[in-house]
Amino acid sequence: MLRFGLLAKYSVFSACLVSASLFAAQLKVADNLEVKELNGKSIVQGFFKHNRDLQLSSGKQALVVRYKDVFEDEDLGQDRVVESDYFVILFNVTMQKELRLKTAKVNSIEQAERFSYAPEVVLHDGKKNALQLSLENYKDYQLTREVNKVIVNLPDEVTQLAEKSSQTQVIQSSNELADDVANDNVSNEATQISSLPSSEQVLSKVDSLPMLKYWWQKASAQDKQAFLQFIKTN
Repeated sequence: MLRFGLLAKYSVFSACLVSASLFAAQLKVADNLEVKELNGKSIVQGFFKHNRDLQLSSGKQALVVRYKDVFEDEDLGQDRVVESDYFVILFNVTMQKELRLKTAKVNSIEQAERFSYAPEVVLHDGKKNALQLSLENYKDYQLTREVNKVIVNLPDEVTQLAEKSSQTQVIQSSNELADDVANDNVSNEATQISSLPSSEQVLSKVDSLPMLKYWWQKASAQDKQAFLQFIKTN
């Protein structure tokens, strides 16, 4: 009986440890913020309070939200919904257990309309200490995420196959191949290379302006200077 009791206590203790490791903090989101995504995963937002409580793991967080509230329009004599575009809140969770996200005070429809174009949010821990965060345009955030996916998913074989393609062209330009087997191998390599998406095909699916902004932010001061010189001469 004693052994069973110790085992039960140990199981409960282990479950608590697992739960603590999975969720480091609970985030309570203000009613006038509508959550779309958390770290790339869609969030189903409801009207009930428990749907605005998000469980966060420790580390970097990317929360996609938009401002949305209802105000009485005295000129029209009816309620009017004021909402912003989606934007991204970037912050980091370390030892916090409770977090609260809210907007700056918005008391009128005029303030709400101004706020919708330039949102301001604050993040506090359980002791009401303000935490550092940054806001990012949602479209730029999506672009960065898609570019990173392309970079990560590109196989290492692309470089190797590109080198082989140049060798293949040299071989194919010769009068005759050594034998039919060599001819088949080169043909297979050429087919494999041609099936790969080119950089032009990838970039054609991305708007030029956001792409320029993305690489400008990534560029060093020397690269930026070289690019400006390129613009002047072209």
